[in-house]
Amino acid sequence: MIVWGSFYLWDNSASTYVDHEFAASDIPGAAVSLIGQTTDKIYMGLDRTFYAVFFELDTAGDYGTLLDWEYWDGSAWKNLPISRNYVLDSISGVIQFRSPSDWTSTTLTGVEAANTGLKTEDTSAGTAKYWLRVSASAVTTIATMKRSFPFPNYGYTTPSRIAQFLQLRQDFSTTTSPNISEVERVIERVESRIDRYTTNSWKPNFRQDETYEFVMNSVDMG
Repeated sequence: MIVWGSFYLWDNSASTYVDHEFAASDIPGAAVSLIGQTTDKIYMGLDRTFYAVFFELDTAGDYGTLLDWEYWDGSAWKNLPISRNYVLDSISGVIQFRSPSDWTSTTLTGVEAANTGLKTEDTSAGTAKYWLRVSASAVTTIATMKRSFPFPNYGYTTPSRIAQFLQLRQDFSTTTSPNISEVERVIERVESRIDRYTTNSWKPNFRQDETYEFVMNSVDMG
């Protein structure tokens, strides 16, 4: 299982980021509060793109029928089209979407009114991640979270690891050739092929109620 690189609640009333990364990944950990007012936001970051998010809650929230899910496209936060909706209104659930083709990694420096509470790795001095931002237009009951994790588009390796293996002088980026999106697509295709072979190769081609004929050859034990 891949865990979050970063998970924050932007607490607008305190003008600070609250780090929930450990709480999100710690299965037996204490529950933490999520969106408490309409000006709060959740920020979830990973070093690779992903297509779904799982939540396990201790207390289900009430945020109406819709949460605002956004991603960074390189210049602005854009609305994320959702294919499977979840509004933190049940003890567990999954939000699913198609990873946007223009999803761009970034840091969180300057995104909100203050950078207080950010880990160094998520400031301009750190490493860019792919972020989702979640907010609510109504808050009746505050959800409390026990854990959360992403479903990455690829999990066996990363573009950075490939660049290191090839001993390149720099990581893949939007300006390299091939660019990072092209490398990610290659990783996804190869991992899909590996998964297909390894998942099926050890399984017998069995169908229920199908008749099989076996020919037993005698063996001379003498």
